[in-house]
Amino acid sequence: MAVFAYRGFADATLEEIAEKAEYGKGTIYSYFQGKEDLFDAVLDEGMNRLIELARRSCSTSASGFETCYKEFAREFLSYVFEHSALSALIMREAHKPGRQTVLKARFPELIEALRLPLPERFRLADGSTVDSRQIAYMFLTMVFALYQISMPENAVGCAVSPGREAGARSMSGDESIQMLLGVIDLTFLRGILPAETPSA
Repeated sequence: MAVFAYRGFADATLEEIAEKAEYGKGTIYSYFQGKEDLFDAVLDEGMNRLIELARRSCSTSASGFETCYKEFAREFLSYVFEHSALSALIMREAHKPGRQTVLKARFPELIEALRLPLPERFRLADGSTVDSRQIAYMFLTMVFALYQISMPENAVGCAVSPGREAGARSMSGDESIQMLLGVIDLTFLRGILPAETPSA
């Protein structure tokens, strides 16, 4: 994973990956058909970690789903900021045609884990209702999107957006995470209510 993160997918070679892992290239080929097969394994391992994080954060609803979701978002954002180059690489490469098979196969597991602390249906601010699967999907999409728009500039292949030239960003990783958690709380968690909860 370190070679993919440092070099990027296109420039990474199996020779360098094998050398970094202290294996022979033949050993790598005995487990993987090529670089893309190896990268799919990296994606699968990333999904394993994400699903385990969701299950750990959402295994109990005793504290309320808001607390569970904040904990998931905090741990997810902490991990991706700490491993910004690898996280940026995975997010970028995972959206390319032909590389979504692994993610699509594992995504339902992630959504089901995020549904654990939720009531069956929710009422939105406009009075309409949605089921818990839609809420879990919307929450996950928001967390991913917030990370992408605040992605550290030193991430591999990450273009610097307008207004965020080198030196423009002053927030630390912890400050960025707290800011993003505040956005999630204000714009998402406060805008939904369990369908059975009466309006104020």
